[in-house]
Order: sequence, then C-alpha cells, then structure tokens
Amino acid sequence: MNKIAVAAIIAAALICIGAAAAFVLTQSDDEKAKIAVTMPWEKTIVESIAGDDYRVVSMVGEGFDPHSSYSTPSNIADLYSSKIYFEIGSGVEWETAFLESVKSDIPASVRIVDLAGSIEYDPIASGHHHHEDGEEEKEDGEMDAHIWTSPAILKKIASAIADALRDLNPGRSSEYARNLSDFESKVGLLDAKAEKIADAYGSKETEIMVWHPAWGYMLGQYMGSLGMDLDMVSIEANGEVESAADAAAILSGENAKSMIVSPLDDGYAFRDALTSTYGIRVYAVNPTATDILKELGLFLDDLAEILGISLK
Repeated sequence: MNKIAVAAIIAAALICIGAAAAFVLTQSDDEKAKIAVTMPWEKTIVESIAGDDYRVVSMVGEGFDPHSSYSTPSNIADLYSSKIYFEIGSGVEWETAFLESVKSDIPASVRIVDLAGSIEYDPIASGHHHHEDGEEEKEDGEMDAHIWTSPAILKKIASAIADALRDLNPGRSSEYARNLSDFESKVGLLDAKAEKIADAYGSKETEIMVWHPAWGYMLGQYMGSLGMDLDMVSIEANGEVESAADAAAILSGENAKSMIVSPLDDGYAFRDALTSTYGIRVYAVNPTATDILKELGLFLDDLAEILGISLK
C-alpha cells in the first residue's frame, strides 16, 4: 500500500474517532477567529498579510512530508470552525486525499479558497525533463503540484489570499494591501537575484540534478522567463534508488558533480556518502519550508554556485 493511501486511511480514521469530540472541546466564544491552510508556508504568507487578526492553523505540521502526512483531530476541528480554508488546489497528494475524506463534512460556514486559480500547470518531471526559453517540452502524465516554488506564482498566491481576507474583513483592507505590498517587495529581492544569475549565465543549456522534482516552476516558468535554458533531472524519477551508489550511478550517467535534495527526501541520508565517496556536492534546500521565501533564496544561492556565478 503506498504512502498516500495510508495517509488517507489514517486521516479518515482520525476523523471518525476524534474530530467531532475535538470540535466541541475546542470551541470558545472569545477565541480568536481561525483560518486554516494545508501547509506551513501558506500559514506564513497568511500571517504576513493578516497580521494578528486570525489564528492560522496548518493541516500539515512543520517538518512533515506533504506527500504522506496526516492531520490530528484537533487540526481537523480547527478547520471545521475556520472562517476560510486556503486549499493549494494544485493536486498535492495529501491534500487531495484529505479533502476526499473530509470535504462533505466541512460546514458551509467555511469558505474554501482554491489558491491555484488560473495558474498555468506544467507536467511533473520524469527522469530527463527539459526547459527551454521558458517553454517546456510537454510530456504525458501527472501535472506538477509544486507551484509554490516559483516566486512569481507566490505573488499570485499572496494576492489571492489578500483578496479573500479583504472580503472577510473589509475594515482591514488597507492594512492587508500594505502587508501584501511588503510581501511582494520581499519577492522582489528574489527577482533581483534571479535576474543577476540569468544575466551572468546567459542561455547556455544546463542540467540541474535534484532528488525530488519539486523545482520545475522555479527552473522552467521563473528562470525560463529570464531566458535561461535549464534541464531538471530527478534522481528518484529514474527508478529505485536505494543507496548512495545507486544515486552516484545516475549522477555519473549525467556527468553531474552536484545535486539538490530536501531534508525530507530519502536521498538526504546519502549526502555524506555522496560527498566523501563519490565527490558529489549535495545542496540541501526544503521546498516545503515554513519560511518559503528564505528557502527560495537559498535555492538561488545554490543554483548560482552550481553554475559558477558569484552573487557578491
């Protein structure tokens, strides 16, 4: 049984066993109004725009894998009593399984906002995956759910969050607009860093090796829009990878001397062996981090180093 099926079963069991009781026990007339989200990075964005107006609850805990995690009855109860639930809406496996289990039970008073909106999707990488001048060679298969790894898409997500908050609390519209502007300014720092990398490197075709194919929107839509030609190759998409030797063989086949992993990836455990035994430089960046802007900045720093570009 795969991890997603297990997560769905666990979520359903938790709902049946404890959600109703937790819902009753956690209610309070003077409790701050709640907003629910799927992942911690959403929580950070909502809090940066809403300030202290709401208590924001994430269904997936910090440091947990959104592909196979599950929520507690207390979190589900918070969702049921929230004003808004910000659904990522891009097809994250856990979110899809979770909503299949609970959506019919979510009270009508909870407004569900799909943050994916009109965002253009790309297919997820399967082994060798090519991006050229912002255009991707389309492949059959599932679409890439990791839309939030593109700073440009994060701006759209933040704008959708601000719109929903203004609808919910019109009296705070000006504050939300100011906070959104502050968030967009922080994204602008990433824009400037990305532009510096693109200007320095040009349009030479380059392979970027990653463990999990979470960076397609960063490399394709975002860096591609700056004229870069980046080819993302996923280690785990090449089949069973059970050891550092397996990973090194794939990297060797691509003539690669570096790889980007997340602390949540299976390949994170191989990082020391890959470096000491095979001379592979392993960069650790978390695409599900709570402080997503900081992590995207680290990704750009690592990308610059891989490409031999100084950002000083």
